[in-house]
Amino acid sequence: IVGYDFKDGTSMATPFVSGAAAILLSEGVPPHEVKARLLAGARRRPLVENQTTLSGNLDIEGALKAKPVPYIVPIEKGVHSTLWDQNSEKIPVQIDLKNIWGDAQGVQIRARLSKRDEISGDLKLDESDFSISNWKAQETRSLQFTLSTNG
Repeated sequence: IVGYDFKDGTSMATPFVSGAAAILLSEGVPPHEVKARLLAGARRRPLVENQTTLSGNLDIEGALKAKPVPYIVPIEKGVHSTLWDQNSEKIPVQIDLKNIWGDAQGVQIRARLSKRDEISGDLKLDESDFSISNWKAQETRSLQFTLSTNG
């Protein structure tokens, strides 16, 4: 189409998410609930390797209708740097997570390697399933696990 351009990504999404947040605030949603409602109310998309889609497509109506539920998110998205003794075959890893909305009596979390690391076979998760009890809204917890190298 002449005179128009198609773009995508977070830079293009920012004005829409800002507008959605403004609508939620104008409807009386407390500021500390805006992020959680936007995430919980999103229309779900399938998880795709190498994409950092956290929840799905923006849905203001879904955000307004969302009820408080535990919603666990990483404090930092993306790659996590870790330093370790390269003479050791064990790599300690810590990832901080936050429950940004409702209280949880019990949370089950499963960690996994990326497809690339899984296929290469160079790393192995020593433990991948975690149970956390009594996780309050706005509380941060740390997952600590160990990676083993095959070399």
